[in-house]
Amino acid sequence: MTATRLPTSNQPLDRPASLRLWIGLLLLFVLSRLVFFFGFDAGFSDTRLYFSYAEAFQNAETLGAFFLDRNFEYPPLMLPVMLLPATLAGWFGDLSQTAYTGAFRACMAVCDGIVMLALIVAIRRLRPHSTPIRQALTIAPYLVLPLLLPDLLYDRLDLAVAATVMVAVALLACGRRSWGAAILGLAVALKLTPLLLLPPLLLWAWMSAAPAKRGQAFWGPLAAGVSGLLIGFVPFWLAAGDGVFGFVAYQSGRGLQLESVPASIGMLSIFVDAKLVPIEEARALSLLFPGSTVLQTLFAGLLLAGLAGLCGWFVWRRRAFADPEAGLSLALWAGLLMLAAAMALSNVFSPQYFFWLIPLALLLPLDGRQRAASLAGLTLILLLSWALFPHYYRDLVMLRPHAMALLMARNGLFVAWTLWLGQTLRPQLRSSRL
Repeated sequence: MTATRLPTSNQPLDRPASLRLWIGLLLLFVLSRLVFFFGFDAGFSDTRLYFSYAEAFQNAETLGAFFLDRNFEYPPLMLPVMLLPATLAGWFGDLSQTAYTGAFRACMAVCDGIVMLALIVAIRRLRPHSTPIRQALTIAPYLVLPLLLPDLLYDRLDLAVAATVMVAVALLACGRRSWGAAILGLAVALKLTPLLLLPPLLLWAWMSAAPAKRGQAFWGPLAAGVSGLLIGFVPFWLAAGDGVFGFVAYQSGRGLQLESVPASIGMLSIFVDAKLVPIEEARALSLLFPGSTVLQTLFAGLLLAGLAGLCGWFVWRRRAFADPEAGLSLALWAGLLMLAAAMALSNVFSPQYFFWLIPLALLLPLDGRQRAASLAGLTLILLLSWALFPHYYRDLVMLRPHAMALLMARNGLFVAWTLWLGQTLRPQLRSSRL
């Protein structure tokens, strides 16, 4: 009996219908974002901070003086992201806080669109034998999920990181491994967290190549990634010196952020009449309580051990990454698990970090029930985060019981979602194929 070949999204007969489908999806995306962009005013915005950086840069005598005087809390490539809205706003009149905020939100809206386009490219490449309707339904939740954090979506820098990472993912899915690795290196110069995607992706690059070509397949993308990282750091270092690395001391000096998982565990000490004290440090709120320093040290050790353990697990099951197409999906799944574990174990857990996770979560090769469970859990986590910020954030700062209970529920659910993510990955690694 001759097997019937199912039509794929790449066949000519599918192209007109597929094109109409993707255009319709993009129109829905634009409509949802236009309604949000013009119909929502964020109650809490960080654009005032970014505007102060832009003003300080304009007033600084040298780039080195800027980094030293302002104690810049980000990797250096994030500075141009802050300066671009100031340049755009200046084209249309005098630069002001209001004009800067509008230009910044417009830039983040562009990043949001880039994420959506990258998702379309990635899903078409990662699921070539899936129908266009299934591909569209896979990424359609992106129309809604980011909007569940409306006060953060276009008023934080994290969409710039998400857009850069997703462009790298799309390039990798298209077979442009060196270009994808280079863009991922640039993403690390924006925020260090994309480094967590590298171990499974490098393992995929090694295992998916023919044995005789593994060296080239591994070292080529690695060199491209390092080049991208150097492009993001070296020009600033040459102009400003070691001041560009001040963000390392800044971030490592932070305590237990109020919204982090270890801080929510520390809140349980209120039941034994322990004193909880929120303090402002490094432009963020941390929580002090008896044993907070010990708990912070413990979680730092758990973070290192957990990430090392995940890397060891992936290496042990490295044969699962051998397929050039399916192995990339598996590597992205493993990278998402690394990111989620780092968020759960870190002493800093800001809700805008979810913008890094959402696009990768939509690319997971899950069946119907598993996908529904993943989306349901992620949606509930985002809704609880929205309730915490901004609606109950003041109550959380005042350590009111209902706000702390809400935080514990959100963090507990996120930890459970992360563990579930690893549990569903186990059989895929064990079978050595998707």
